[in-house]
Amino acid sequence: WQQFPTPEGIWVIGCLRLARVDFSAAGGLLNWVAKAQEEGAAIEFQDVPRLVAAFFNLIGINEYARVLPRAL
Repeated sequence: WQQFPTPEGIWVIGCLRLARVDFSAAGGLLNWVAKAQEEGAAIEFQDVPRLVAAFFNLIGINEYARVLPRAL
């Protein structure tokens, strides 16, 4: 994953090479984005595979971070 803050202060995580995420990893991501939001950071996942984006939605990551699925 690539991550970098934009000039607006948004942390962008590029998921172009991401194929899948297991449940425990997604739980860790959920904890990380929730803590980051509490500290005032904005997180954005870009180019997320559609199935992974649906999983992120299911477990609630989208409540704390912006999730942008890959274009078809």
